[in-house]
Amino acid sequence: MFVMLARFLIFSIAGVLLAACSSDVPRPGGGGPDGTDSGDTSSTMDSSTSSDSGGPDSTDTGPITSPECENVGELYCNGVCLLPVTDDHCRECNRRCGAGQVCLETAGVWDCGCPGGTIKCDGACTDPLTDADFCGASGTCEDDEAGEDCGANAECLAGQCRCLATHVSCDGECVDPLTDEEHCGFLPDECGIACMANGVCTEGTCECPAELPTDCDSIGCVDPMTNNNACGGCVASGGEVCDTASGFTCQEGTCQCAPGLTLCGGVCTDTATDPDNCGGCYDGGAGTGVSCDFVDTPSNTVRQGCFAGQCVDSPCDPVVMDDRCDGLTLLHKDVCYTEDDHFVGLAVKCDNNSTSLHPTGIPLNTEACYEILNAPDAEEFRCWWSGRSLVVNGVTMACNNDGSNYLPLPPSAGHYCVYFPATNASGSETDGFAMGSR
Repeated sequence: MFVMLARFLIFSIAGVLLAACSSDVPRPGGGGPDGTDSGDTSSTMDSSTSSDSGGPDSTDTGPITSPECENVGELYCNGVCLLPVTDDHCRECNRRCGAGQVCLETAGVWDCGCPGGTIKCDGACTDPLTDADFCGASGTCEDDEAGEDCGANAECLAGQCRCLATHVSCDGECVDPLTDEEHCGFLPDECGIACMANGVCTEGTCECPAELPTDCDSIGCVDPMTNNNACGGCVASGGEVCDTASGFTCQEGTCQCAPGLTLCGGVCTDTATDPDNCGGCYDGGAGTGVSCDFVDTPSNTVRQGCFAGQCVDSPCDPVVMDDRCDGLTLLHKDVCYTEDDHFVGLAVKCDNNSTSLHPTGIPLNTEACYEILNAPDAEEFRCWWSGRSLVVNGVTMACNNDGSNYLPLPPSAGHYCVYFPATNASGSETDGFAMGSR
């Protein structure tokens, strides 16, 4: 009887223990005995990455403690127990070190920092003995402790900037003496020589490039077929300097008049517009051209203009303007005023906005031809007429609303005809034109 009672007690106690072991006891990170998730998301790994500053990630989740982590100092992180001394879990769970940093122990405290021999510069760990951007840096790597930027063609050796083996230091820069045109050719304790103008440094020797094959000491490398200062060759070797003021340019190695110009009396001129040689060289009457006469106008005496190789009293002549001015009364510059702040010196301005300086203006709804006399210094033309066009000495000139466009005047001896179509604009919508030089 005693034996049977003892067996009963033993089996009862074993049953209780077995039931306790098989019950669903919650465990960190799992909802049942198999460790599957029961909804506790506090152990999920943070997806944040390191900040640009290179420091640890401050947005990661904190540690999840558990009685399962029995070793001293361990934290329960993302389903496992670990010591927070790794680059991904430095001092705290999921506290990741930045670029180039590692988890280090200093005075018993673990934290992210730069490994031995490196310092933090511009957000990253670098070796100041080899980094050409922070060569010789120390401490905070800022201001006076930021080291030196070695620059182009240099490297950092033992914390000192040095030129690459293929370069030499000259004037504070590392240059290649085999190719640098300012320091061509390596000489001990020297920095080579500066090549001639337009020259190149090839294998440490100055020479002229193929497109500028001749070396003329005073002006450097030139093409003697086109260079106005060494036409046909260097002056010292028989070449010549072309008289560009008289219209000569170097062509095929000789000084000639530029295309479109004719040599008359030692000067290159356009016989289509030159009143001294209109239609050809005048040559004192012995040539094929003529010298244009002087004629009287309502206000003064002016010289005939040469247009298309013909002398005419006015550029408003059909020879120049076709039939645009036929039947129209020619208006002269005295109906306008000689002031325009867009030009300097002599300027002629005509518009339809009446002012004290310009009491009459261009008549509204009136088609007109303006004869502008004695304006030899005028070089440019501007007009404002609602995006339309005027015609100057037979050349169409596009206008814009504010007159900001400046157009080159066609060739003339200061004698112009401007055709102005009828317009209804007035006041602030002034239509008109001006000519002068800036």
